[in-house]
Order: sequence, then structure tokens, then C-alpha cells
Amino acid sequence: MVGALLIIALVVFFPVIRQWAPIARLLAPGRALVGNIPDAQVWVDTRTGLYYCRGTSEFGKLRPGSMLKQADALQRGDRPAMHNMCP
Repeated sequence: MVGALLIIALVVFFPVIRQWAPIARLLAPGRALVGNIPDAQVWVDTRTGLYYCRGTSEFGKLRPGSMLKQADALQRGDRPAMHNMCP
């Protein structure tokens, strides 16, 4: 009975858990959030879900894409392309 409830809970909550995974990785202990500026503008490649900081060669060029604040991109589940927050 308990095993069945755990399976049902996993199936129901798995999509929610997956959405928080990129944020959880960035906020993991031991990982420095260098240059964590939530209002920094980033360019999100909407096909891959990766975002690029201003000043990189990909910023504003990859299509399809959109410009967002870094905090909004993270909340959507997008992740930094270079594995670092934008300064």
C-alpha cells in the first residue's frame, strides 16, 4: 500500500520537481553564485533552454530566442550556457 502511494506521488509530482532542478543545481551548497544579478538581461535560446549573458558572441543572435531577466529565465527552468550566472 505504501509503495503504491509513493509511486503515485512520484508520478504526480515529478513534473514539478523537474522544473526546480536547474535552480536547485545552481543553489547547491559549495557552488558560488558569482555575479548573481537577477535583473541582468540574458538571451534565451528557446530551442535548448540555455541562456547567454550580455557580451558573449551568442547574445541576441541565436534564433529562436528571447530576451529576459536572469531571474525570470531561471524561474522558467532555463539554465546558463556557460554554467555561471551572469555578472
